[in-house]
Amino acid sequence: MEERAAIVPTMAEVSSSEIASRYEAGETIFELRRATGYSQRRVRTAIATCGVPFRRKGRRLHRSMTAERKTVR
Repeated sequence: MEERAAIVPTMAEVSSSEIASRYEAGETIFELRRATGYSQRRVRTAIATCGVPFRRKGRRLHRSMTAERKTVR
């Protein structure tokens, strides 16, 4: 039986920090899942481990769109 290589802790930290940075830059958890092939739980754990706060769920509106909505009402 072939042995699997263990993940080196520094590699895991780099991956977590990269995921967190990309999330902070605006990528969604869904986009990060697709890009990395990781599960939602793994992506969320990586983000939380780096201390990045989660955004609210749902579609984000651009600031100008929310301003327009306020003036229409």
